[in-house]
Amino acid sequence: MASSGARCPKCGGQGRLIGENRFLCEQCGTEFYACPICGATFFSPQQLGGHMKYHKREREKSRDPVLDTLQEIVKRLDMLEERLDRIEKTLNSLAAMPRLETSQPTSEELPSFARDNPWLKILSRR
Repeated sequence: MASSGARCPKCGGQGRLIGENRFLCEQCGTEFYACPICGATFFSPQQLGGHMKYHKREREKSRDPVLDTLQEIVKRLDMLEERLDRIEKTLNSLAAMPRLETSQPTSEELPSFARDNPWLKILSRR
């Protein structure tokens, strides 16, 4: 890992840490950037950023796709378990609420087209 001992890409002099991955050469005064993973040095933060993409690609290549899939499944299961818990809490709170008694309408309360309809008796069964 890069530390305060990073070497200047211009003159090879010792660098002093002045910011995150940012160094100042104690010999020539050049400001430069060093990779925290391999210690490679660059003149601009954009160069360092491009270099860090290389490390990211290397990490992704070495990853195990089966392990990644399993981790994704575990995340989804955790999310579904949380949703199920919320649903159960909602159902429990609904079950604890007092029920309103509903009465079946009498034939006089029904419109004329619904009176003596055989489906009405079937649909009103509990």
